[in-house]
Amino acid sequence: MNACGPPPDWLPVERLLALHAAREPQRTAVVDVDRDVHLSFGELPALVDGVALQLRDLGVRRGSRVVLIIDGPVETLVAWLALWRLAAVVCPFDISQVGAHTTQAAFNTLQPELLLHGQRIGVVDIPASVVPCVRFSQWPPAPWQAAAVTLAPARDASALAGLGAQAGDVAAACCTSGSSGHLKIVLHDHAAYWLNGLASQALLGLCEDDRMLEYRSLSWYSPQILTLMPFLQSGFSLHMARQFSATRLPDWLARYGISVVAGVPTVLNILLSQPAERLRESTTGLRVMSSSSAPLATHTWARFERETGITVLNLYGSSEGGWICGNRLDDRRMGTVGRPAPGIALRIVDAEGRECAVGEPGEVVIEGGKLALGTLQADGQLSPIRGAPFATRDLGVRDAEGFVHLLGRMDDLVIRGGVKISPSEIEDALLTHADVAEAAAVGVPDPIYGQQAVAFVVLREGAVVDTAELQAHVANQLAREKCPLAVCPIEALPRNARGKLRRDALQTRWHDMEGERGHA
Repeated sequence: MNACGPPPDWLPVERLLALHAAREPQRTAVVDVDRDVHLSFGELPALVDGVALQLRDLGVRRGSRVVLIIDGPVETLVAWLALWRLAAVVCPFDISQVGAHTTQAAFNTLQPELLLHGQRIGVVDIPASVVPCVRFSQWPPAPWQAAAVTLAPARDASALAGLGAQAGDVAAACCTSGSSGHLKIVLHDHAAYWLNGLASQALLGLCEDDRMLEYRSLSWYSPQILTLMPFLQSGFSLHMARQFSATRLPDWLARYGISVVAGVPTVLNILLSQPAERLRESTTGLRVMSSSSAPLATHTWARFERETGITVLNLYGSSEGGWICGNRLDDRRMGTVGRPAPGIALRIVDAEGRECAVGEPGEVVIEGGKLALGTLQADGQLSPIRGAPFATRDLGVRDAEGFVHLLGRMDDLVIRGGVKISPSEIEDALLTHADVAEAAAVGVPDPIYGQQAVAFVVLREGAVVDTAELQAHVANQLAREKCPLAVCPIEALPRNARGKLRRDALQTRWHDMEGERGHA
């Protein structure tokens, strides 16, 4: 157990499922919107128990590390909850997003006891490993499907009595590259999941009457704490898609009466590139859309709300810290990530660790029970996170009302002859130009100033803009020393599978461009 005891009102997964089933057994629990497959709260507990019993027979016990290859929304959810039912450690992977090489490297560190995969993924698609591989069936199961674990309800679950998790048990080991690009395996206990789920409910105002749409992979920590945990805690209806689809989104919203949609800035930009009329017509029941996992430009936020009529709440979190800040429906400010989230102690400090004054930029440092236990090292040891102040490497500033403005990563800061330039300053200035859809600024070496800023932009379809015009546009808004050395049009900004901007790829591109000029 946690040294501080379980968080308030903590309940294991089997208790939560039983409570929802007893209250409204016929109500929809989970929907696969791609296949229009439904699962009720009355069906879900027995189905989870049925899979848990089969996994128990395969040797899964408390603390067993089990790799779960993400494959099918309903199927993945049931397998995940069955593992928690046994107090096993879920190690979620979406090979299509992290790649086979990263997956294999993570396996080498995790040393899992079992690997679970669905019908769409064969053993040949999984990195070479000595881990036993077990296939689970689709829901509902078809008689011709060959699967070692069948999604079938338990007739007698008495053998599972007393096997549930405790709040301090490790719940999951999540693989992430974060903003650094380096593999990290972050361990979270059930207490942290619980507290982050409560924070999600508070930030978005989630309740049992909501119908939430999630299209992001459950290999991400963000949907695990924004969607999965509040679903278990509050009992709303969870609608899941394999991936985002701009063309199908209006139909999903209208058909299922979606009230809350999970979002990321890339999705907002995609929707802004589509005609807004059909989307507007389908959002009568939609009360809010979240945006997290990457910075949301103020101009993009304002334009999205103006053109779509959808209210956006910008949130800020990390794999190590869970939810750090968030806007609320009754307490929000565009251009910020909101005030600190419930259950987090947040400070903004200078290079010497002293608390920064209002309006003074510094590093975001956090502490509290919502933080991860630590990161798993290659030798199997845990590098602790919780229990001490955690430096996020994010640069932020707090205004007089307590709203936090993120200025970028500490490592992304451009220092030109002693002048500190946040890439977001340049990006926000460029995004106010009518022909700029996306913008990113990076620092590059300079023999005189040490560093210079250069910017890359994605133009709106059909736009033809002279780069000198874009530089002049920025010059009208920023001090001369903060203006980029160059503004380069690009077809698309390089991002990783989770939508995070790859500034290192832009720096490499600039280096290649400079090399081409040198040989011209």
